[in-house]
Amino acid sequence: MVGETMRFEFNIEPVEQARPRAVRFGTGVRMYDPKKVAVFKRQLGMLARQQMLDRGLEPFDGPLEVCMVFFSASPDKHKQKGAF
Repeated sequence: MVGETMRFEFNIEPVEQARPRAVRFGTGVRMYDPKKVAVFKRQLGMLARQQMLDRGLEPFDGPLEVCMVFFSASPDKHKQKGAF
């Protein structure tokens, strides 16, 4: 699939990547994502896998170039003040 373009769309509310949390584990430290971020990553992964399956595609195993575009509604406070 060299040079091919594919488009994936995910109708999911974006979640900001929060700072990872750390917990002491014996003599080490275990890092983990906050629950909201972990849930979002799981949901997005499932949506991506489903779109791959629907198209009959195998997981990628080489270099990948990605271009992303996000659309989001303006916060209500900006609409009221006319900032946008």
